[in-house]
Amino acid sequence: MPRTAMNRKLPGNKGLANVWIDTVLNPILRGLIKESELMKWSFTWRHIDKRFEHLFPVNELVGGYYWPNCEQLLGHFAEFKAIAGSYDNSLEEFGRTCSSAFDVLTKDQAFRGLVKTAVAGHPDADETALRYFADYTINFVKELPTYYTYHNVWNDNTERFLELQSRADGVGAALRSVEKQGRAFAEVLEKFLASCDRLRNQLADKFGLPRVPVPTNGVLVWD
Repeated sequence: MPRTAMNRKLPGNKGLANVWIDTVLNPILRGLIKESELMKWSFTWRHIDKRFEHLFPVNELVGGYYWPNCEQLLGHFAEFKAIAGSYDNSLEEFGRTCSSAFDVLTKDQAFRGLVKTAVAGHPDADETALRYFADYTINFVKELPTYYTYHNVWNDNTERFLELQSRADGVGAALRSVEKQGRAFAEVLEKFLASCDRLRNQLADKFGLPRVPVPTNGVLVWD
């Protein structure tokens, strides 16, 4: 019978495994689960920072203080390191694709006119509307929550903006590229999540550790 990952000898010891689970794998898992859920609503790319608001590279999922622990773990698990690298590379490419689409949209006269018409008469309308509507379009937002300034305007005109993806020009091509790269990133994210969950469970089961932190004095301690 082929040897499974559970049958192969896992590197490390109980102390290391405990540290890796608590400071690396569980933080990554929590972050990836949130990202997976958010991707169903919005990509969360923002023009202000030219990056995603709620999608993070591995080092930010772990946090700077515990990053050396992550480097240690990656040094022991080559397959997991490769998947983590693929995740970071896919996220970076996804961000570049969104940034390029933003430039295309904000320079397109038809898009600018569509935004101007949509926000006409809105009490808070100003020159920033163009950039925010480009964000919403790139993120394929179907409905904005009420705490967004332009939620009424966007929600009343969602189809008009999202159908721009079907245009046979630079705008349509840019948005189709975003959607394609978004699907590719989502696939890598799910693979990374599954790999992280699998490694966490293997280490916990091998060394007799809990898979998630246990309550201390009635308080659940994550880190």
